[in-house]
Amino acid sequence: IKKADSFETTDVAQVLADGSFTSLYGEVRFNEIGINSEVHLLVQLDEEFQPRIVFPAQPEYALVYPMPTWAQRDCLKLSPCGSANSSTAALSTPYAGTCDADGTCGCKVGQVSVGIGQSAACHSVPEVDMNYIPNSLLIMGYIFFGISALTSIFFFCWTTHFRERSIIKKSQPIFLHLVNLGCLVIALAIIPSGIQGGYDTILDPVFGTSTEVSTNLHNVDAACMATPWLFGLGFSLTFSALFAKVWRIRKIFKNASNFNRVMVMPKDVMQIMVGVLGVEIIVLLIWQLVDPLVWVRTITLKSDLGYAVESVGTCQNGNAIPYVTALGVFNLGILMYSLWLCYVTRTLPSEFNESKWITASVISIFQIMILGIPVMVIVRDNPSSNYCVRVCVFFLMSMSTMLFIYAPKFAKMHIAKESEANASNLTEAERITQRVLASQTHGISETARSSAPIETNQEDMPIDEENSIKRAN
Repeated sequence: IKKADSFETTDVAQVLADGSFTSLYGEVRFNEIGINSEVHLLVQLDEEFQPRIVFPAQPEYALVYPMPTWAQRDCLKLSPCGSANSSTAALSTPYAGTCDADGTCGCKVGQVSVGIGQSAACHSVPEVDMNYIPNSLLIMGYIFFGISALTSIFFFCWTTHFRERSIIKKSQPIFLHLVNLGCLVIALAIIPSGIQGGYDTILDPVFGTSTEVSTNLHNVDAACMATPWLFGLGFSLTFSALFAKVWRIRKIFKNASNFNRVMVMPKDVMQIMVGVLGVEIIVLLIWQLVDPLVWVRTITLKSDLGYAVESVGTCQNGNAIPYVTALGVFNLGILMYSLWLCYVTRTLPSEFNESKWITASVISIFQIMILGIPVMVIVRDNPSSNYCVRVCVFFLMSMSTMLFIYAPKFAKMHIAKESEANASNLTEAERITQRVLASQTHGISETARSSAPIETNQEDMPIDEENSIKRAN
């Protein structure tokens, strides 16, 4: 501008085109098309960030093209990822890799790249021990359920087929079917107990971000609540039927002992069962709506980099104690009252009364609960052991109740002597006839010895016995 003595562009351009000047990169001279015709220096920063002349070519330093980005330079010099030459020594160091142009770290197979620039590194993510229930235990659970289901179906068909037999009629087939159904529902609780899932979200240990890894845990959440629903309803159905049965027998015989005629209609008994089931459903429904059980996987062990090494999945909620306590107290009250009814009806005729076997089934369930609940609490953080204990509790409750209620009837009908089986099928009138005939035979023998006439005063006999004698004659 000074040489041109002008601010006009054409004047300044003309001075630049006609002359030359010295700069940091050497002599500068423009030709007629505006390109520097002189050779000038080209400088790059080396690995140590020192300026190096790369043109004209120098033997000690070669031109680097293209130049690394600043993120890649930070990765090369300042990050754990490695060095610029990606030497074997660098790759063998912890978290080492090759720095890519975008500043991320290229890692070996089995590693993941984390960070960018100065934080770029390769992490070896350990394989997580999910503590899933092994297939062998799941198969055991399915086998136990299959045994309970087949036993329930067998006794249902057996009761239906022999419903006209005296021993089944006196045991009231409708209650036998309800007990059978309740035991089957208890056994069904084994199936959802074995359903398990993974993580719903996973936390990145480097950046602290939460990533959703599974959206298919709704089925597992449903299985968490299905277990208490099935067990609670099955338990209530079974023992409300037994409770109603004993209550019905006690009411009939209590009024009969006072010479009072009473009719216990099916609706009277069903009201008891509906009431028991209603309370159970209300508590379970409140639990379902207010604070249901959901699947939660908890990390129990982490690596030095913060990655999960071991985790445990369980069904959890905010606070299940109020609901479990309410159900436990209610069901325990039913059991205790059932035991009291069994005690007060222990002297009734055995063909109408099953208090002995109901008592045995209730006591067996108490034993199962006393042993099972503490063990489940102890192994609650071990999914395999907890599943095994739950399966055994459900299976033993279901099978013991069915066997105590059905096995004595089955044995009496099919295993006892034929004469006893035939005697058990006699009507009340036939039994009275047999007793009268036996007394008459005894009277004739006494007459032969005493030579005294014996007369039978039929006016003093009950009408049923008089009619039975007439039919026998």
